[in-house]
Amino acid sequence: MTPERWRQVEEIFQAALDLLPEERARYVSQACATDTDLKRNVEVLLSQHDSAGDLLEHSLYGETDRSMFESFLEEKDPMLGRRLGSYRIEREIGRGGMGAVYEASRADNEFNKRAAIKLVKRGMDTDFILRRFRKERQILAALDHPHIAGLLDGGTTDDGLPYFVMEFIEGQPLYIYCDNNQLNINERLKLFRSICDAVHYAHQKQVVHRDIKPSNVLVTSEGTAKLLDFGIAKLLNPQIAGDITHDPTATAMRLMTPEYASPEQVQGAPTNPTTDVYSLGVLLYELLTGHRPYRLVNRAPHEIARVICEESPAPPSVIITRTEDLLPSLFMGDEVTTLKQLFITRNSTLESLRRALTGDLDNIVMQALRKEPEWRYQSAADLRDDITRYLEGRPVSDPPDAPLATAIQRPDIFEENSLAVLPMKLLDINQPETTPDYLGTGLADALITRLSAIRSFAVRPTSSVLRYGSDADPLRAGRELGVTFVLDGRIRRSGDRIRVTIQLLNVRDETTAWAGQFDEQYTDVLSLEDVISSHVGEAIVPHLTVDQRLRLAKRGTDNPQAHEAYLRGRYYWNTFNRPSRSILSTRWRTRASPTITTGSASSR
Repeated sequence: MTPERWRQVEEIFQAALDLLPEERARYVSQACATDTDLKRNVEVLLSQHDSAGDLLEHSLYGETDRSMFESFLEEKDPMLGRRLGSYRIEREIGRGGMGAVYEASRADNEFNKRAAIKLVKRGMDTDFILRRFRKERQILAALDHPHIAGLLDGGTTDDGLPYFVMEFIEGQPLYIYCDNNQLNINERLKLFRSICDAVHYAHQKQVVHRDIKPSNVLVTSEGTAKLLDFGIAKLLNPQIAGDITHDPTATAMRLMTPEYASPEQVQGAPTNPTTDVYSLGVLLYELLTGHRPYRLVNRAPHEIARVICEESPAPPSVIITRTEDLLPSLFMGDEVTTLKQLFITRNSTLESLRRALTGDLDNIVMQALRKEPEWRYQSAADLRDDITRYLEGRPVSDPPDAPLATAIQRPDIFEENSLAVLPMKLLDINQPETTPDYLGTGLADALITRLSAIRSFAVRPTSSVLRYGSDADPLRAGRELGVTFVLDGRIRRSGDRIRVTIQLLNVRDETTAWAGQFDEQYTDVLSLEDVISSHVGEAIVPHLTVDQRLRLAKRGTDNPQAHEAYLRGRYYWNTFNRPSRSILSTRWRTRASPTITTGSASSR
């Protein structure tokens, strides 16, 4: 079977899986039309899928349940009991479309050792498959890392089928291990760091994995993570492969798992280490939240490409209250029980989980999931290091100054107390149009900092709202940002006085939740922030606690000049390019009051 033919079979097969069983036969007949060979190949895959049940959702390697295959294998596998090199095959522990994995033990009586043997299936031994298999074997030979399943041996059977022998890992898939042991967020992050270590090591060896997903990570009973399956890895250094021809059609075939594939993979564009960073971002998103970042309505190639390339996932702290897009393994039959189970498996409550995810972890995950490779973490080590900083209570790295986002947030992703504060529009009759709008942006940034102090509020960071200029439709901005409320306003300055007209809009209902107009001395912006933040807080949560009121009223400084310097600094910090920031930060901080305290929520 040629690579092109296999892709055609795979696409129809995957699309059929998204239909009800009774609808599949009609779809396959329509999709294959008069091509009887194509139809037969698809029907064989569907039959195998129905027989195997959930098996295809698991890794091809590492399942230790001895009875899993006995329930549906009608004939004894001729490989059982066969000797390959120094090992004798004992049982099958995994099977896929192109090969099988067996548990084996040493048969030469030199010492006792269990191993896993991966073998190409008879009938799938085309030149293309054999090249892929031998390439994977050569890649594993070049990798020696405590968190990568190691290669022990390899060879060719008497009838010409290549195989390789790996260390046998008795463990559980990543998510199952974490949920069964009720690991909290920090414990999950520590485990995830070791996966980043393994991926970074592979990148240093010029290998891009390209298929990072939860079933390709096993965790032993000792809590050691092991990265598996380099079957579709890309060699950045062709010398690693020796005389094994690197197949240039691999990228075009888009051999991947769609739920964990990067935008460049689904588009068939060149891949590099940032491709794995994206997949790590999906893995981290699901590991922390129990939700998928995307909703794939079906597996048609154009739909997969559209969702992954165009839709932005909700931040982790927002998605955790939603019953949509939950990982299948979590669903317990009803929404309340499912969400309760999600929190139990993370040893947390809704409030504690939201508190842990809001801010730095939101930013870390969302940077790893950037559509543009150049705006992600540039290495798995960078992602790992930011997680280490978070765990140690140190500031994480500043996100890059990303280009204006083109992706549109799914409109159905809302959270009850989610809020976006748009930059205020400045109408200054005394200043030329070229005067920087530091007051409009700075005031919005200051309000974001204050409102973020209320843990029950999910406030979008300043970086996410800057693209909405003076002509932006606030309701549309709210839908794109996936929030329930939008704060929008205008500032008119005349002499030493400013008049602020402001409104809090309910995006769902397209109504005004609160509106107000304030006339203050220009030097009294601090009092203006006090009043606005208090009114907004009361409008969203009618009965604020004493502690919440104190948090809203807390100022960074009581010095008006220092606060003006802060507003100017925040404006330039948010609008200047990255190289200018280090110079700017030194200048404006030295001019500000020594008592000023800046908030961290909006500075990420």
